[in-house]
Amino acid sequence: MKDYEYPFDPAPMERPKVLLPAVLFLATIVTTVMAGALYQGADIFADPYTLTKGIPFSLSLLLILGTHELGHFLASRRHGVVTTLPTFIPGPPIPPMIGTFGAVIRIKSPITTKAALVEIGASGPLAGFVIALIVTWWGLDHSTVVPRTVAAG
Repeated sequence: MKDYEYPFDPAPMERPKVLLPAVLFLATIVTTVMAGALYQGADIFADPYTLTKGIPFSLSLLLILGTHELGHFLASRRHGVVTTLPTFIPGPPIPPMIGTFGAVIRIKSPITTKAALVEIGASGPLAGFVIALIVTWWGLDHSTVVPRTVAAG
């Protein structure tokens, strides 16, 4: 006899679909790079090479967002909960927009315990917060302080 029996047979882990999440992720990279370049004042239509100015913005944003969603995904897998891959939603790269509406994961099977629910729910924000602290530290370390009189004038 088993020590513990599940109230139902856990669903076999199915392989998540990859094509749509991959295409939307690539589109989100493009829109966030464009948004980052536009925030830097680049004229991306006159000189497409100025798009490179948006790479740090896009990389940091998608690293935080992707880590957040990956935290949910991995915790779900750990608890045997079937989910989709993170699906990024591209948005318009026109300031004040940031080029994305975020990302989502769809849960496809029941969450069987309260502990699993809490872990799945908390793992995303905690993972994203750790990366946000690292990105903030890196950004501050590589920043240049400009006196107010120079910035205003």
